[in-house]
Amino acid sequence: MSFVEKDSRKSVDEIAKEVISGAWGNGEARKSALEQAGYNFSEVQKRVNVLVKTTKSSIDAIAREVIAGKWGNGQDRKNRLSQAGYDFAAVQKRVNELS
Repeated sequence: MSFVEKDSRKSVDEIAKEVISGAWGNGEARKSALEQAGYNFSEVQKRVNVLVKTTKSSIDAIAREVIAGKWGNGQDRKNRLSQAGYDFAAVQKRVNELS
């Protein structure tokens, strides 16, 4: 698995968004990759947890934006939502429920 290399210009927020999008793997592989790249795993994971919680509370609003066409379609939608730090599967599930 290929992991993103540390860029000293990246903030904890940026790295947390990369983690959410899957760029750093999962579980122990994520922890190891982050630590080997010089990041504080606990600090990054704490921010991931905050972002995920925020994302969950806003899924309904984002799903309504998707329905309104603000996030594109198909792979473009998936890419845009993921890059913005949203859980594509959760948003799409809510879109399907609302449609």
